[in-house]
Amino acid sequence: MMTIDQQVRILATAGKTPYEIEEELGLAHYTIHLSYHHALMVGYERRYSGLSSDDKDYQKDYYARNREWIAFKKKERRAKEQENGQEQKAA
Repeated sequence: MMTIDQQVRILATAGKTPYEIEEELGLAHYTIHLSYHHALMVGYERRYSGLSSDDKDYQKDYYARNREWIAFKKKERRAKEQENGQEQKAA
C-alpha cells in the first residue's frame, strides 16, 4: 500500500489541484498544505520540469490565463525604462 505522501506526489504529477487531491484522498480541506506540502511541491515540480510536452502546454496555459497581466507589467516596465532614460539625458 502506498503512503499518503506517495499518493499526493502521484496526483500532483497528474496535474490535480490541492482541493481535488484532498477530495480524492478523503483529507480535510487545507490539510495538504499543512501536512503534505513537500510531497505536493515535488509532484508539481516533476510535472513541469524538463522540456516535455506537458511543460509546453503549461506555458501556453499560463500565458493564456495571464495575458492581460503580462501586458500590463510589460507596459509598466517600459514606462519606467523611458522615465529613467529621460532622467539620464536631463542630468
